[in-house]
Amino acid sequence: MDQLFDISGGTALITGGTGDIGRAIADFFVRRGVKTYICARNAQSCADTAAELSRHGECHGVQADLGSLAGMQRLAAEISGREDRVDILVNNAGAVHYAGIDVFPESAWDEVFDLNLKAPFFLAQAFLPLLRKAGTSARPARIINIGSSAGSQVSANEAYAYSTSKSALNYLTRKIARRLSKENITVNMVAPGPVDAGLMSKMDEAFRKSVRDDIPLGRMATPDEVAAAVVFLASPAAAYLTGVILPVDGGVTGCMR
Repeated sequence: MDQLFDISGGTALITGGTGDIGRAIADFFVRRGVKTYICARNAQSCADTAAELSRHGECHGVQADLGSLAGMQRLAAEISGREDRVDILVNNAGAVHYAGIDVFPESAWDEVFDLNLKAPFFLAQAFLPLLRKAGTSARPARIINIGSSAGSQVSANEAYAYSTSKSALNYLTRKIARRLSKENITVNMVAPGPVDAGLMSKMDEAFRKSVRDDIPLGRMATPDEVAAAVVFLASPAAAYLTGVILPVDGGVTGCMR
């Protein structure tokens, strides 16, 4: 049983590794013996987070701007210069923008789609050589995308680009999973609902209550609960899963219309 959930000895890259969810994923990986790379736009935050996580294992920070193809390629070149394989790629970096339908700007639409949809595809492309070297039929390499329940449920908020990009990422995850299924690489997604962290934790209580009231289990997720689902998909226990969209949303996707 322990071997089914043993992820030690591998190498992982987590994008957006300084945010609440990315950091929780990295913390879980590091503590379980995974050589972990995190990246973020802010070089100092990336270095500080990596240094703190390295108290519990091996973590390296790499500054990267994933808003452009050139930034993705630089990141892949940096990791390729240090590693001959990558066992786990977690596409966690993302962006959101709220604005009314009459004023939603094109620049925000492009920024959200570049980070939420374009980056997962082109990072998968850029890291394929390292993933192919890592994967075996018994222990495939993993691509794990972080989606959102907003990609499956039509919400009342005005995050038009975010919800649409996450819905498209659902399809892209399955599409790439089918393509790579014969190459010892699985592709899955964790789709969180509202998470009690970041901006959500700073909202007024009336808003937070309205969010909780829409969740069948009556509360928001913690970053650790999202990270635990990622660890499962990275483990030998999930070696036979690909093309899976795993909701971690308190029943929003499974129990709601």
